[in-house]
Amino acid sequence: MNSIFNTNLEISLRLLLNLYVVEKDKTLDALVISDFITVYAKDFNLGSSNLHGDNEFSYTEFAARRSQSLDAVKALVARNLVTILETTDGFTYSITDKGIAVCDSMTTQYAADYINTAYKVEEFVSMQSTTELMSKISKSALRKNEWR
Repeated sequence: MNSIFNTNLEISLRLLLNLYVVEKDKTLDALVISDFITVYAKDFNLGSSNLHGDNEFSYTEFAARRSQSLDAVKALVARNLVTILETTDGFTYSITDKGIAVCDSMTTQYAADYINTAYKVEEFVSMQSTTELMSKISKSALRKNEWR
């Protein structure tokens, strides 16, 4: 059975929505972290539910997210929905006008829920470093007894 979650298309659209919400450049790691926390916001006390439901193995997918997200970002860049910039911190990504138009056209409940949650998550992640956020993800996973 194929998973309905985390296909290249779905990850691409979620990352595009994430850039739409933040309105600033983000590194790949920052996008992966923001997306993961947005999808599992309840686990971080940032929402009343998880967009992909409660899943005892949600954290096991985090390890694969970075490579999947890199492929997704490449697809977004190829379609001129996202631009890539080389900075002193490495590569960063930002949404283009075409990407904004795609996001503006998304009318599903999932897209609306993702956007609403992503605003809360952005406030949460903007006050912390990548290292701090990775630590929180690891601690949350340990509470779920997945990484023993």
